[in-house]
Amino acid sequence: MGSCVFCRGPTSRFLISGANLMIPGVVGVEGESSVIEGGMALIFSLGTQCPYAIGVFSKNAEENSESGVGVIVTHCYKDELWQDTVSAFAASCGALSSSTQTVPSYFKEDSVEEDLSGFTADQDETQAPEAAGDVEKHAEEENQSTEWNDLFKEEDNILNFCLCSTVRTISASQLPMPLTKFTSLVSLSYPRGVSCQPVSFEKTKHKKALAFFESIPDFLKITEQQKGVHVLESVNKSSIFFRENKTIFEEYYTKVFLPALDEESLKLEAERLKDTKLVFHQKIVSYSIIFKPKKQLLSEELIRVLLLGKHSTAAENKFPSFEEVATAKTEKVPEENDAAEIREALNEVYLKKDIHANLMSYIKSNSLLKPGEDGGLPTILLHGALGDLPSKGCSEAPLNKVVDYTLHCFQQMYELVLQTSVVGAEATGGSIPPRTIIKTGVIPSVHVWAERSHSKKEVTIVKNLEALGFNIDLFAHTWKKKFSVSCSVTDPSKDMHNLKPGKKVPLEIHVQGNKVNLVLDALKEAGVPSDAIVQGK
Repeated sequence: MGSCVFCRGPTSRFLISGANLMIPGVVGVEGESSVIEGGMALIFSLGTQCPYAIGVFSKNAEENSESGVGVIVTHCYKDELWQDTVSAFAASCGALSSSTQTVPSYFKEDSVEEDLSGFTADQDETQAPEAAGDVEKHAEEENQSTEWNDLFKEEDNILNFCLCSTVRTISASQLPMPLTKFTSLVSLSYPRGVSCQPVSFEKTKHKKALAFFESIPDFLKITEQQKGVHVLESVNKSSIFFRENKTIFEEYYTKVFLPALDEESLKLEAERLKDTKLVFHQKIVSYSIIFKPKKQLLSEELIRVLLLGKHSTAAENKFPSFEEVATAKTEKVPEENDAAEIREALNEVYLKKDIHANLMSYIKSNSLLKPGEDGGLPTILLHGALGDLPSKGCSEAPLNKVVDYTLHCFQQMYELVLQTSVVGAEATGGSIPPRTIIKTGVIPSVHVWAERSHSKKEVTIVKNLEALGFNIDLFAHTWKKKFSVSCSVTDPSKDMHNLKPGKKVPLEIHVQGNKVNLVLDALKEAGVPSDAIVQGK
């Protein structure tokens, strides 16, 4: 029948508003052995006997993640199906007294209340262990909230947290970034779950965001492109400032800030979607192919060369003379700082052009380019740090092979920034924040083709669009109006009789008629990369 999922009473408000159930909102689960992606979940308020929502477990739930959507809600108390059923029941049972109670008393207008009367201090731990343990945990969290408020009493702590939490989300592929955009991101990264509001730099002691950023030159590199126009050129995540603040706020950031931010975003989107007067547009505003280091394949010297761009030249590697030893005054970087810099570098992602530039700089400065014999192609000597590349024992190789050896030390990934914009005269309140999607492998392909349906009518099919993070229901609704034809989301797995259990089949958007060219144009307008669009099955 499925697993029973218990939540606190206030969580029901978000689900009734149209949101899915986030993992941080789950108190406990009965029947955890059946928590698999696509498995049925019955959602209860803590201590109650009747579920108020039903859904399916996400991949996050199966993998026991600490954040993200845990249950995708398919039906909930007070949704349209509920209202239609209640209306039909009332019409067919008109003879019943109007005072007849059809739902439990704890089903309120906009929430489903919890009942903690059954949880006592000396309760037997064998009875609903997940729920009882969560009550104690919740009490601890309430006590800890006082500590979080104390943490952000000082203005400096608030500003430092906003800055560092923003930098955590910025990858090298997003730089350089206009300072106006960076400032906006910092302002909106204010602490959640405590008494804080979005940062207004005019009200701080710095008066201007630029003054605050320039006060930390070892962390942020700000350049002026033209008079009055500044950009964030780079960030130094190995700086002492960043490492110290990351340590100070780490527990709050992971336990409070990130879950609250997820819940806030979902709530805002649910509220927006309820307003039928608003028009939504989704667009990919940034797309990058990025590379994450494989720690087990990179020696410390390769990390310095390929990731940090630091290396010694051939001249610097020569043995010094007696005079140079006698007169040298060198300052060694503390080993702990060097180790911290290497750790930070391994946790970053990189663009191919930056890796290639560091590689070529090392080859040039160490004279590793060997001219080809008898007019042949030049080769690269695999000496020094390049001797640590996974080159199958080769002592030299053509440049293209050296690049392949180098990229073998990285995991290819892709990064998308998806923006959902709200258009409408009555649109009020905060905008839906952009969502960054980073996944391993190559970007999924979106297939577009036209074919004849069973009724011999031509239909245009768009497959796998949701793999890029898009809400395909929004696209179907938009295209229906834009093309003035029938348009709907279809699950092709329903017609597959020999489908293996657990296998996921991409959903499709079916557009009436041959609208391939119009759909291709619409996908390009939505920012779908050209290399991700395939015309055909």
